[in-house]
Amino acid sequence: MTLGLDAIAALALGLLTSAAVRNPSQATLALPMLCFPAVLFSGAILPVHLMAGAGAAISAEMPVRWAFEAVGHDLGVRNLLQHGGSSLGPPLIASYGNAGSHATGTYWAYLGAFIVVLMAASWATLVFTCRRNLR
Repeated sequence: MTLGLDAIAALALGLLTSAAVRNPSQATLALPMLCFPAVLFSGAILPVHLMAGAGAAISAEMPVRWAFEAVGHDLGVRNLLQHGGSSLGPPLIASYGNAGSHATGTYWAYLGAFIVVLMAASWATLVFTCRRNLR
């Protein structure tokens, strides 16, 4: 369910991008500007807990960050790191702060909000573009 919601949010972002550009080459140029921040600010490479304020703010705007935390929660990663017997577990828990400690439904609500906002923005952009082109 989590990965499905994340995929729908990514699809909605793709639809918004497609609606906002005039031709496929512009969409191709926009792709790295959408993908790289999603990877860098997901919390997987650098924990959100350790990011500077601006990085943490950008991270909050990335659907993949919430999906990453939800999957970690569902797989019990915090419990595994705390009680798995590895000496690396406790330092990793400390570096990730409270990531993955909320209920799965909370993460789904975040992803659902992204879907609604991005789909509405896609629709509004299409309406604006169509009206502009009719003039």
